[in-house]
Amino acid sequence: DSAHLLHLLELTWTDAKLILQMMCELNVLPLALQITNIAGNIMSRTLMGGRSERNEFLLLHAFHEKNYIVPDKPSFKKAQLDQVKAEGDEEVEVAKGKRRKKAAYAGGLVLDPKVGFYDKFVLLLDFNSLYPSIIQEFNICFTTVQREAQHSQKKNEDDEQEEIPEIPDSNLEPGILPKEIRKLVERRKQVKGLMKQQDINPDVYLQYDIRQKALKLTANSMYGCLGFSYSRLYAKPLAALVTHKGREV
Repeated sequence: DSAHLLHLLELTWTDAKLILQMMCELNVLPLALQITNIAGNIMSRTLMGGRSERNEFLLLHAFHEKNYIVPDKPSFKKAQLDQVKAEGDEEVEVAKGKRRKKAAYAGGLVLDPKVGFYDKFVLLLDFNSLYPSIIQEFNICFTTVQREAQHSQKKNEDDEQEEIPEIPDSNLEPGILPKEIRKLVERRKQVKGLMKQQDINPDVYLQYDIRQKALKLTANSMYGCLGFSYSRLYAKPLAALVTHKGREV
């Protein structure tokens, strides 16, 4: 009847209104615009949330500037999809016949908590952008880490040991990936410096804050394209090396 129809319309309108309010509160459109400017992709794709594609575009621009030839983007038709699945994550049986993916390589270090009542101070130490810092510190890049040996070796099916590449020679020039991450980190420092100006206009301050968030989100997601099996720049040995160094430090 009419009353129920009006109630349905009101609920639908309220849904749209609340979503719009959330977008305004989180500065979704300005943030997406800043991320798009940094990555050099298309804004409609940024709004769809594909981090891997954003990283891909940023690195494509960087490699193109240095006259590198980059891999073609996989189309992931059925045959290729089966191959990616075979090379990437393995499916393992879990309870009630369901299947879930087994990690293709070891990730971060998770320490088991010590159970009990704590009556002393607890000191918490945290790394500042752990994976981006490791990539810069050890110069981990497609252009610096030797991976040919890993591809040529035939791995025993029963051998669970990961094949971790060697850290590049310290005399090597910084690779594309560390350079791009360093650029993002330095630009964020500059923007945060501008935010500390006295008598700064609130609107300008908000613009700077959105800019530094976009730079932070981009820098922190750069590692992800290495370990994502559907990425054009998928490089499992590099991803495994980054997490290995993370566990070590």
